[in-house]
Amino acid sequence: MGTGFDLSRRIHRPADLLDLIYTIRDGNIDEGIWLEWKSGLDLKAKAGQFHVARAVVGMANRMPETAARFCEGHGYLLVGVERGQVGGIAEVDSIDLGRWVEAYAGDGPRWSPRYIRAESADGSSVDVLVVEVEPPRWGDPIHCFRKMYDYAADGTVFVRRLSETAPAKSREINALSQRLLASRNQLQIGVEVAGGVPLGAVDVGERDLGAWVVRAAADALEPLERAEVREAARAASGGVVDLDADPDFQVRRASRVSRAREVAESSAAVSAAQAAAQELERRKAAVFEQPGVMGWLAGSEPDPRTGAQYRAEVAAYTRELAEALPEAVRVGASWLVAPLELRLSNPTDGHLKLVEVELYVPGEVESVVPEANEAALPEPPRPYGPRLRAATFGSIPVPGGLYMNASVLAAGNASPSYRGPVIRNGGSTTVVFPATDLRAREILDLDPVVLVVYAPAPRVIHAQWKATCTNRDGVVSGTLELPVSQAPGLDLAAILAD
Repeated sequence: MGTGFDLSRRIHRPADLLDLIYTIRDGNIDEGIWLEWKSGLDLKAKAGQFHVARAVVGMANRMPETAARFCEGHGYLLVGVERGQVGGIAEVDSIDLGRWVEAYAGDGPRWSPRYIRAESADGSSVDVLVVEVEPPRWGDPIHCFRKMYDYAADGTVFVRRLSETAPAKSREINALSQRLLASRNQLQIGVEVAGGVPLGAVDVGERDLGAWVVRAAADALEPLERAEVREAARAASGGVVDLDADPDFQVRRASRVSRAREVAESSAAVSAAQAAAQELERRKAAVFEQPGVMGWLAGSEPDPRTGAQYRAEVAAYTRELAEALPEAVRVGASWLVAPLELRLSNPTDGHLKLVEVELYVPGEVESVVPEANEAALPEPPRPYGPRLRAATFGSIPVPGGLYMNASVLAAGNASPSYRGPVIRNGGSTTVVFPATDLRAREILDLDPVVLVVYAPAPRVIHAQWKATCTNRDGVVSGTLELPVSQAPGLDLAAILAD
């Protein structure tokens, strides 16, 4: 059906319309209920104006559910192109064209003209007229001619059937009458973007998450490695060992850091953040290496865990960390990315009960309720080394401003009674907003939701929405264009900084 455009979406960009022109020329598409073309018309002549008006009325008289199968309900008349050639057309002023066409079609149909510059067979540039007719809606009037021309009398109702526009038959008049009357019970609703665009991108991949886990595991193992080297050296020398000067320990640490760095080398920001975390663990472990500290903590006792047991704890911690990091990224981003805000409107004079809106966003996108909870990262095992006996001590301050009992990250602060959007992530994301009543002519902002867009991100995401309610028939649907910022995305270090 052609290349470069998607018939499930409105064809609007100049490049896509140009592609449609060449697709017609190459014979790769047929006329249909949504598409008509003419090789050429004299738009200053009544015959040319009649042909445009007939196409506009015919496409405006389509049934909504039938029209919606193509290009989101939009219809197109192209003048200046046919199979085999792009001949172009003499351009006329759009205001004049609108006045001439409305003399026949009236001001009921919603349509707009534009010219697209294309290349003809001899290489010259020509103009092709593109007339776009807006999607028909339930409750629309029956559009008819307002002025006689040739065989079309005043009051003639034209309809679009497959590849022709012709006067309506009785059954088609009946269908259009039902379309008009459906406004009494048919759902009409509007959804638009109220804020939060352009969306921000998140530049975090599996390699970044893997690097974070490797560095965290390396940091957790360092206190045990220090203790093992120290114990071996003391057994050999009988004296106090300065680990920073011990060549064997330095070689082992350099090897471990080198292995972690190989995994993390693609993300300098992650390496920097993990270096800070490593320094924090080093300061914790250093408490027990400072002269006089063990004497000050007279109530301490050796670590009851064996090296194998501590390594098992670290392994379990790293597995939990790997599982928790993706959710932590989503939640962390929700504190840094502006939430998407959608606005719901009821254009009718009737009360709508329990309106439910569902938003589908394709691509590498996940959604999360902003600030609904905090990152629930697992707590690493207590650093290997002496510990306090069960005594009357509370939280004992130690050098460097640290505390012996590290605080645990909160798993979440969301209220059990919280009734926010229902989110389904997985390759793309779907958000179902809580049902709400909507009074006549009321405008209501839906609950904000953060869209986490993973790099590399497109410039625009075409999200689809649909709405239903309990006291009106039908489903209303539409598309939202969500622009995405092309600035560098948030990295893992920024997201987990807090």
